[in-house]
Amino acid sequence: MKIKEKIGVVGVGNMGAAILEGLFRKKIAEPSQVWVRDKIQEKAAEFAKKWGTHLAPSAADLAGRVEVILLAVKPQDLESMGSELRPFLKKHVL
Repeated sequence: MKIKEKIGVVGVGNMGAAILEGLFRKKIAEPSQVWVRDKIQEKAAEFAKKWGTHLAPSAADLAGRVEVILLAVKPQDLESMGSELRPFLKKHVL
């Protein structure tokens, strides 16, 4: 199975990076269809450089470029990230 949609991943720490690396290694997704964002921008930049993904300057920018968003953030960051992304989500998505 190959994912065709553009994918946004917020949080490229241990969990987010492992999920994406698995998708890339199994050829389920291509780095060119992925946008990444992390609250530690250097971490996202390092991941983007290593794997060839796109780097989103903000969560809002990421949301405007992709069809699928994966939140891979720590539980304490989930509420603030959800609030930041909410205005950019389509009505059928919660």
